[in-house]
Amino acid sequence: MIKLTGLKLQNFLSFKHADIAFDDLGLCLIQGHNRDEDDSNGSGKTTIASAICWLFFGRTVKGIAADDVVNW
Repeated sequence: MIKLTGLKLQNFLSFKHADIAFDDLGLCLIQGHNRDEDDSNGSGKTTIASAICWLFFGRTVKGIAADDVVNW
């Protein structure tokens, strides 16, 4: 069984850098806050799920693969 304990992102889609720890509490809620606007759209919630999907399958949830995920 694979247990994901954390995620480290570097230049992945909208993230320049992120270290995310998943506590050993069972379910994990991902909430976001967009500091440019007063809502959570564009805050990177889907990017976290995409990174996990890319880790295991080589593609994001939207089908983006390889060099297309790198944020130069």
